[in-house]
Amino acid sequence: MGALRAACTGLRDKQVLIAKGIVPIQPVDGRIEAVHDLSGRRIKHQKGKRINWFDQGKIESVKPGEVLAYWHPPRRREGRGG
Repeated sequence: MGALRAACTGLRDKQVLIAKGIVPIQPVDGRIEAVHDLSGRRIKHQKGKRINWFDQGKIESVKPGEVLAYWHPPRRREGRGG
């Protein structure tokens, strides 16, 4: 504060650092990254044809303990007011 007071009371032009900011880091939303296709299957239907309800195609399966998805937690905004 002394340098600011001296710059204001003196009659010379002088550059004085009075504040220094922090570059803000924008927040990032949390997300889930699926390892397997969990979207399910849609039954194909053609107009005028019968639907085979037993033909579901390939069904995704996993073993006990196998990773299904990864959770990436949200990151808060950093800097002033974060």
